[in-house]
Amino acid sequence: MALSRLFLDARSLAPHNDTDTTGAVSEAARLAERAASRSAAERLAAVAPDALTLRLTELRDVLEAFDWPDVDAPWRSARLVVGGAAASGSDATDFDATAAVTGTLRYGDDAVQTTRFVSRAFDALAAPDLDPGDYSMTFSYAGRSESVSVSVTAEDQTWAEVLEKFADAVNAMALPVQADIVFQSVPGERVDGLLRTGTMLVLSQDAADADAHRDAPLRIDRSQFLPRALDLNTFSAAASQTPSTAAYSLTPLRRAMPTSFATPIVDPGAPAPLTDGTHYFAFSNGPASGTVAVNVAQGDTWREVLQKVANALNGAQSDFRAEVVRAERTDYVSLPDGDVRRVQAEGVHLALQAVAPKRGETVSFSFGRAEDAADAFHDPTPGLPTAATGATYIATATANGWTAGNVYTKDPLAPTTWVETTPTAGDVRWVDAAGDNYRFDGAAWSAAEDFVAAVGLDATAWPGQDGELVANGKTLTSTSNRYALDDGHLLADVHESSAETVPLKVVEALDRVERAVLGVVEGYNGLVGFLDKERNLWSEEFRAQWPAAVAANRTDLAWLGLRATNSGRLWADGDRLFAALGENADRARAAFLGTAADPGDGLIPRLRTLVDDALAAGTASLYGDDSGGPAAAPRFPWRAVADEDEADSVLLDLRS
Repeated sequence: MALSRLFLDARSLAPHNDTDTTGAVSEAARLAERAASRSAAERLAAVAPDALTLRLTELRDVLEAFDWPDVDAPWRSARLVVGGAAASGSDATDFDATAAVTGTLRYGDDAVQTTRFVSRAFDALAAPDLDPGDYSMTFSYAGRSESVSVSVTAEDQTWAEVLEKFADAVNAMALPVQADIVFQSVPGERVDGLLRTGTMLVLSQDAADADAHRDAPLRIDRSQFLPRALDLNTFSAAASQTPSTAAYSLTPLRRAMPTSFATPIVDPGAPAPLTDGTHYFAFSNGPASGTVAVNVAQGDTWREVLQKVANALNGAQSDFRAEVVRAERTDYVSLPDGDVRRVQAEGVHLALQAVAPKRGETVSFSFGRAEDAADAFHDPTPGLPTAATGATYIATATANGWTAGNVYTKDPLAPTTWVETTPTAGDVRWVDAAGDNYRFDGAAWSAAEDFVAAVGLDATAWPGQDGELVANGKTLTSTSNRYALDDGHLLADVHESSAETVPLKVVEALDRVERAVLGVVEGYNGLVGFLDKERNLWSEEFRAQWPAAVAANRTDLAWLGLRATNSGRLWADGDRLFAALGENADRARAAFLGTAADPGDGLIPRLRTLVDDALAAGTASLYGDDSGGPAAAPRFPWRAVADEDEADSVLLDLRS
């Protein structure tokens, strides 16, 4: 419309004479049209760099997202775990959903079975059909074995009472086995894949523990009466050899934390202010307990004492690990001018952590009874004690044949004889009447120091907690932050706790590869199409390098079902891509990502290099000039005009 109005206005201003002005008017219209085209092209040139940057960025994003699945199964049955952003819509910005929960797939016999044994279904309120007596069962696991014993009495009126006794006995074992009494009103309500309903005894393991010992799984001695009476059978719901394609909504409510202790940080080279001799302290970890003896010698440093404690604990049990750990400590140094300066110095402390705790287990320490004991202290001045054979006393005075400080025991073989023992400095005795350890210093007995407090085992404690994950509405617990889903084919590992809902999907690997390839094709075609549409703006060298990158892999890409059309765009054949992956997955990977010997010899790295170079150079620098090389000034699709006002000059001439 603007051009036609300009043309009409020019004609109306021409003189009315016999001179033919048609040629002049046509030239004016042509120049006016050229000026309008130049204005439109200049506007296009102003926004073209941003448009090119957008398409380069879109292609870069799909190239960065392209990954090659690491699958062990055949491609036709291979699965992948795909994470995603938090799904709850929370405003929290410090929660990385893709890192909070990750998944690992297991195929066939590698599936991790956490539910190991399930009993028959019981009526919890029915009377047990077991005669009163002791019943035992033996477990074997990872080269260890342990037996439990349950006493059924006439007072046990229901199966619920008997099952509870057995569950308590199993949970008191050192073996990492968890016993639960489970009630299901519908199949799969509490245990996936368990079709029975009613009250059942379920024996299970933590997913990480079961995964680590798949070659030595938990077993029970089926020759014993109790497992047959309970009808405890191996549970296996992992009939499928392939993980199921499914979507999971996972909420990692709480991370599991093993019980741990840390003593105060001390100077490793400073002498430990402890009495020479043997010190005793007790430990307990769930049902496991014991007493540890530590020998302290004169001049032992804190590092040496703590290492002795660690060695003694590690040698006495295997449920938790003790380690002397380096750490920084804060010292305060007095300066000559009276000021006090705070300085950081080397320190050490004893750190303890449960190795494979059961649900609800905690570690605790207390004073420990010495190996040798005495009934009480006794003053022999009024007379010797009347006691049974084997009774032991420590004399508090010298009288009636006893010597102060010595230990006397009634001889079982000669009831009128007291056997005398002379202690040596450092000897420790537990005195029942006093309820404490006493140490002999060479002259007298005195209450032994509290070794637990002296070493600092009671200083800082972090009670353990079980992890909790809600998976598709079902709450699961773990002591290792690993959970078995889909009958053990999907292992979900929780790395961060949150109330956010994290989606995980198990998809077919072929579908994932197809989507990744199509994403690259779409991004590439979007860029090439833009360059072709505005081909006069960009240098020939810049436009030609994209088809050249595809042509460099022409043979392998054609084998994969990718080929370039006459317009330069890519066309993908999904069926051929699937077939190629089945024929030779390594060749397919090399075509896209290159080889180990030449990682740049693949479509993805070639395109990525071109994108990175273009973005680094700046898209405004990619305009073409008349020679086809890069130039700062744009090359427009019209004839150069000598003077910007040339069209206006023609019109002015016409008006005159």
